[in-house]
Amino acid sequence: MAHMLGPLYFDLGAAILEAAAHNVAAWPAPHAGAAYELPFLGTALAVELPPRDAGQLLETSGFPLARFDPGEHILASVTCDGLLRSFRDALDDLWPCWELMLLAEPLVVLADTPARCSEAIVGLVDIIFPITYCGDYRPYFTIQDPDFRAVVSKTHVPPNTVVGVSNPFFSEALSHWPNKLFLGSSGRMAQMHGASGSAASSGGGDAATAAGSRPAGAAAVIKQGLQTKHRCTVAKDRPFAEQLLTALRTGRQPPWVVNNMLRRYFNDLTVQFLAPLNRYFSTLIPQVLSSTAIPTHARARPRQSPWSTAAPGGVLQTELSWFVPPPNLRPWRTDDFMASLASFGISPQLTSRHSTPVAADVFASVFSSSSG
Repeated sequence: MAHMLGPLYFDLGAAILEAAAHNVAAWPAPHAGAAYELPFLGTALAVELPPRDAGQLLETSGFPLARFDPGEHILASVTCDGLLRSFRDALDDLWPCWELMLLAEPLVVLADTPARCSEAIVGLVDIIFPITYCGDYRPYFTIQDPDFRAVVSKTHVPPNTVVGVSNPFFSEALSHWPNKLFLGSSGRMAQMHGASGSAASSGGGDAATAAGSRPAGAAAVIKQGLQTKHRCTVAKDRPFAEQLLTALRTGRQPPWVVNNMLRRYFNDLTVQFLAPLNRYFSTLIPQVLSSTAIPTHARARPRQSPWSTAAPGGVLQTELSWFVPPPNLRPWRTDDFMASLASFGISPQLTSRHSTPVAADVFASVFSSSSG
């Protein structure tokens, strides 16, 4: 909208702002999952809003996939190629970044432009769907922000915080943060690395786990990527990464299709991550048998409550009344959860660097710490 409105403003003046405001005021009230044709400055914007309980992907939208055009079709919660554009030269870092976002680790994205750091952070928040990131994330953070002093404090790194910056000043000011992601042109990265390098040389030796060591006397390592002190558990999916590189190399698929592939992959990976939790939580739901249960063949089937349970074998239909409060969940027991992990294991995609028992212990420690 800004791209459409900006040039017209310089040609027509303030009158076009009034016309745009009049168009927007006439739009209908938004509803989750709905699609709209919204009039705006003589054109119709085809917009689809995200559902309440699902992400927006090309294949699940109402737009024709074969004729999808980001200039005409708008998925309201998605930048058509934002994740790919931000990480095109640092695709390998998406896996550790995904893990850092899941663990709510502090992360600063240092990019060459405000647009790039903003898109990168919005993309990182999106790739852990269906988990909602509940920490503090600032797509673009500046020295004018009211929380500036708290964020750059040398005595405390704010937990559960993700910030995006483009000012090289922050490379030194946030050099003590354990996780830093550099994205952008080589010239700008030289400024960023140069500032952080001078600080890191007087600090810890683990500051550049991913970026490697800096040669003596070099002004900077002109390299994008993640610097982290976190020991990552999930390794890169090499076949999928090669598939992405092939798609980018051949150019047979447009960037928004490759971006969609990325988003779908990591959303699926998050679902696999949640599977052990879902499996264990299902055992915490009590199966309460109704005292008035009678054989299903002897009565009409009543309306089913969301807490319905069936007796083994399906002989009796037992259920809870809508007029009775649902039962309380059984308490979380870390030992039982770890036993469940040991019995059922986790997705092979989450154990590529470790044997299954070791990986299970890593994830169990994450879950048990969060439950305490």
